[in-house]
Amino acid sequence: MLPRIHIYKQRLTAGAGEFNCGKTAGIRCLVVLILSLLSCPSFSGSNSVYGDIIKNTPEYEKITTPNNADDGHDHSHHNSYLAPYYHPVYPLPHAYYHPSNSGRVRMPGAFYVGVTIGESKFDYDDSEDGDSSIFRFGYRPNDSRLGYELSIFDSGNSEITSLNNIELHVDTLNFSLTVNSSRSNSSRLNLLGQGGIYFADTTLNGPFSSVSVNSNGFFIAVGVEIMLNRHFRLRAEASNLFDVEDFANNNSISSLNLGGNFVF
Repeated sequence: MLPRIHIYKQRLTAGAGEFNCGKTAGIRCLVVLILSLLSCPSFSGSNSVYGDIIKNTPEYEKITTPNNADDGHDHSHHNSYLAPYYHPVYPLPHAYYHPSNSGRVRMPGAFYVGVTIGESKFDYDDSEDGDSSIFRFGYRPNDSRLGYELSIFDSGNSEITSLNNIELHVDTLNFSLTVNSSRSNSSRLNLLGQGGIYFADTTLNGPFSSVSVNSNGFFIAVGVEIMLNRHFRLRAEASNLFDVEDFANNNSISSLNLGGNFVF
């Protein structure tokens, strides 16, 4: 009996060893199976079909395309799927806006239209003052003392007292360069000087048919502007047109005017 029992114990020990080997092999197979499943496209986040669909959309490419690799921002923690949410908002290209010192959007300059009214005077002792008016259109660049202006001057009717029912009237078209005391379009107070050329049409009215003559020359002006609000400036000015042809001695015409400019 003893030999049989000994043989039986050897068989049980061998069977247990075979069982242990089979258990270890099974665990290995299970691990290999899990790793295989994890490597499949349906379980891998970076290679999934859903991820490929997102990354192939134009919107994803717009948002996730880096504008500057050296922007100082740490992108290492970003997930490819969360990039649209973590992506920093970059400013618009320089061509679209110009930041000013105040932080506002900086425009290229200021356009304005204006009207001033007042009195005009011919340099004759026997001529009365006329009711003058000036209509203007101008432009001022930012950060510059220079400006450009196109204006229309109307002297009004000036009566010649030594003659019966005789009046002089002058209309001019003026092109001028303006020099301003302030470089800023938003300055509260601005002193200005102007110089330019005029093209005049002088008319002599009386009991006879009206006659007219054309001429051109130079003019100067000085003035002051006071900004009342962002879109309106009060303006006072004095101007002089030299040697306007007037059927006599071609004297100058001076004027004093008050009005305002509307700024766009």
